Amino acid sequence: MKEYEPGEASKLRRIDGENILDFNKSLSNQITNDTLSNRGPIVDQKLSKEQFLTLIAHAREDSANATFNTIIIYNELKSLYKNIAVLFVIVIFLLAYIAFRVS
Repeated sequence: MKEYEPGEASKLRRIDGENILDFNKSLSNQITNDTLSNRGPIVDQKLSKEQFLTLIAHAREDSANATFNTIIIYNELKSLYKNIAVLFVIVIFLLAYIAFRVS
């Protein structure tokens, strides 16, 4: 799998046969590593810099994982709706054929 590059997550593709959830977890981990390597100024002085970065990294990882899983669900639903539409058309044609043969 190609290494994560900031801003290019949409170009990443999973390897055939790889579980899509594992791919999303891996991509989320790569985004987390990117967050940890880009250390910026700390706004909240109550947390140490390490604690703050860890908190931000885990929040970004969780949101990235949720985003990628939501995209998968959307694509699966879109595919399901197409299959239902095809099945509906087939049933209508079968009923029309049966009605034609009976009459």
